This record gives sequence, structure tokens and C-alpha cells, in this order.
Amino acid sequence: MSWRITQLLLSILGLSAVTMTLVFTLTDLLPSQQLALFGFRFTPLSTTMVALISFIGWVVTRYAQTQFAESIDEQRFRRRLFATIAAILFTVISDHLLLFWLGWIAVSSSLHQMLVFYPERPRAVLAAHKKFIFARLAETLLATAFILFYLAHGTASIAELQTVTLTPLSYTAMTLLAIVALMKCAQLPVHGWLLQVVESPTPVSALLHAGIINLGGYLLLKFSPLLSQAIVAQWVLLVVAGLSLLIAASVTMTRVSIKVRLAWSTVAQMALMLVEIALGLYSIALLHLLAHSCYKAYAFLSAGSVVDQAERATLSGYQLPSLGAFTVAILLSLMIAAGLYAVGLITGLLAPWLAVFMALTLWFATQCRRQQPLLALKAVFWGVFWLALYKVVKTLLGYLLPEAQATLTALSAADLWISWLLLMVLTVYLVLSYQPYTAFSSRLFVALNAGFYLDEWATRMTLWVWPIALPHRSTPSTEVALHQSNGDTPSRSATQQGGH
Repeated sequence: MSWRITQLLLSILGLSAVTMTLVFTLTDLLPSQQLALFGFRFTPLSTTMVALISFIGWVVTRYAQTQFAESIDEQRFRRRLFATIAAILFTVISDHLLLFWLGWIAVSSSLHQMLVFYPERPRAVLAAHKKFIFARLAETLLATAFILFYLAHGTASIAELQTVTLTPLSYTAMTLLAIVALMKCAQLPVHGWLLQVVESPTPVSALLHAGIINLGGYLLLKFSPLLSQAIVAQWVLLVVAGLSLLIAASVTMTRVSIKVRLAWSTVAQMALMLVEIALGLYSIALLHLLAHSCYKAYAFLSAGSVVDQAERATLSGYQLPSLGAFTVAILLSLMIAAGLYAVGLITGLLAPWLAVFMALTLWFATQCRRQQPLLALKAVFWGVFWLALYKVVKTLLGYLLPEAQATLTALSAADLWISWLLLMVLTVYLVLSYQPYTAFSSRLFVALNAGFYLDEWATRMTLWVWPIALPHRSTPSTEVALHQSNGDTPSRSATQQGGH
């Protein structure tokens, strides 16, 4: 199949999915009863994912068509890329447990072939080997969970399972699904492969970070009515994804290598998405999934221009916001928060609003660093605008999800745990930015830049369980590429320029 035919098919599929989503959302049709055929089911959630994957696939194929033009590897890469996109689409519309599991395996298998597209690169082969082991373990746990669901409720339909009350067997199955989602989303300590697959072709990285790594979140959103009944599964997500969020977000601040920094940010973003799901914020998690996918596809496909952007920032004399600007930013955020609370718009858990206003504060501080009152007022206007837009989109996306009852309350242990982690992320940012040369900050920088050596331990364990012979490094240029792809520790001054 040629590039143009595939792009045309993806365009038609994406437009059809958008149309179906609008029909399901704006009418009284019940998609779970209207469009089910041979184990596949089109629901507002699944058609939204089809539209997203079709769009990402269309963009990636257009980029790959140019990148591999006149290349002897063009046909081989095209077949593997098409197979991967087809497997993702197959998975997201599957309603039968067996079909969903087979699609899940197909995604991992086709992705593996793309990760080893350059088999002469030892780091790419090692990353694919680790991913292969983790994927097989996740698939085994997924199969076990699906078998337990079937034994407990006598149905293989996911739509029917969404309406059941959990039994001890299905409670265990839901906990296993939480673990599967953590592994699929490359949460610590099984994250290292995601950092090292940057040696794959750029379209592979874009598709991986935009349309594959988030399937763990899609899995939990699909089973959200059951997850809301499983407090153990929620806490597994809160603890593992919460700590992954803290570590990955902090490590991102210390990296200079563009693709490695993007990979660490994906780990952090997926952790935040899983935390949102665990807190019962399903519409926010779906918004996060969609926005992150589009942003990461753009970020990887435009990674080549980041160097130019960094040089322009250096030449323009970029400076961190002063502490005075931060004080003004905090006051502005508190004023907006007080106003929204007074009119009853701030309700529910503390953690999501804390995250929103932390982001607003950092943005306000950046805008106010020039000490121009008009610029501060402009920042406030845009801050209120984005908050209003966020509220509207969040409400609309709530109609796309299966009904699920959130069980966590404001200032509960889970809410306070995530709020504390978010404040710790902000603290690390302030320490590394404004106290970069103290003894504590230097030690913290070194530990974070190494990712606390978690991946080194995971690599040793995987090679102990399943050894593999890596290809030899053949040329000096390959040596340099491997050295750079690992995101080696830069000078502290370089990080201060490139990391903030």
C-alpha cells in the first residue's frame, strides 16, 4: 500500500470517527447498543481514540514519506509503520476481551520490529530487548486479568463488564489491570527502554509517544466503572505513578539532550495521567491524553529545530523570573483562585486545582519578569481564558466516557498525597533554578541526572533473567551517537541555559 493511499484512508477514517463522536455526544443514541459487530464496538471513547490515532498516523506517515524518500529502507519501514497503526486501531475498537488482548499483543510485536529497525545499534537493541521482556510480562498479566473477569462474570464483553459489581475475583483482575497500565505507560522502574529508543527513526518516536505509550491510560478509562470500585488498584496507581511523577519531572529539569528530555517528560506526563485516573478525574485524564498525544507528536517531529530555538533564547539573554516576579505571580494566582471559589467554580479535590494554579503561577512569573504592569494584566486575562476553556472542554469530554462514580473526596489521604508530591516537584524546580551551586543542589542534580540509577538496576536484572548478545559498535561516529543518545551529564552551566 502506498503512502498516499494510506494517508487517504486515515483521513477518511479520522473524519468518520469525528462525525460518529459528534453524533453519539449530541443525540440520545446509545452507542453500546447501536454499533456493535463481531466483537467490535464504537463508543464515544473509542471513536475519539480512532480520530486521534488516525490524525497522528496521518501526520507521521507524511513525515516518514519525506524522511525515507529514495531510501532503500523505505518499503520495509512503510510496512512496519502501517502494521503498527492498524494494530492500534484494532485494539481501541475491540470490545471482546480476547480481541482486545490479541490487539494489545499485535501493537507490542509490531512496535518491537520498529524499535530494532537499525539492528546494528547496540543501545536500540538493548532497549528493545528490555521492552520485549516487560511487554511479555504485561501481556501475561493482562491475560490473567481477563480470564478472572470472565470466570467472575461469565461474559467477555467489555461493555457488559462496565455494568457489573466487583467480586473478589474481578477485584483482583482490576488490580492486575492497574499494574498492566503502569508497565504500558513506562512507569518507574520499567521506564528505561523508553529513554533509549530515541535511536529509532523519528517517526517511530513520534508514534510511540503520541499513540502507543498512552494505551495504558485508555485501558483504565475503558474499565473506569470497575476501577472506581477497586480502592487497592487506585492506591497502586497513586503510589507508583505518583513517585514516577515526582522523579521523572525532576529528572527532566536536569537533561539537555532534547529527545532524552522529551522521553523523561513523557514518563512524567503519563504518570500524571494515571494519577488523574486513580483520583477519579476521568474527563481530565482524557483531555490530558489527547493534548499530550498531539503535543508529543509535534515535539518529536520538530525536534531538529529545537537547537535553533535554544540558540535564539541564549542570544536574547533569557533570565529566570526574579523572586519578586514570583511573589506577584503567586498573588495573581491567589486572586483568581479566590474569585473562582467565591462563585462556586472550584469544587472537588485539592490536587488538580493545585496543579492548575502551580502552572499558572509559573506562567505568570515568566510573563511578569519584565516588570511591566500591562504585561501582567495581559497574563491574567489569558490565565482566566485558559481556565474557562479548560472547564468547558473538561465538561464536554465527560460525555465521552462510560459512567463511573468517583469515590475519593477532597482532602482525603489520596488527595493530600498527590498534593504533597506536586509541591515537591515545585520545590525541586525552585532549588535547582535559584540555588544551583549549593552542596545540596549539586548532589541532587547528579542523582537526578542519573535517574537515581534505577534503569541501571533494571537493565542488570533483565540481562540476568534473559541475556542477549549486543552488536558491536562499528565506527567512531556510531560511538558518538550512542554517547549522545544516552543523555550524558552536561556541564552545570549548560543545563542552566537549556533546562529551564
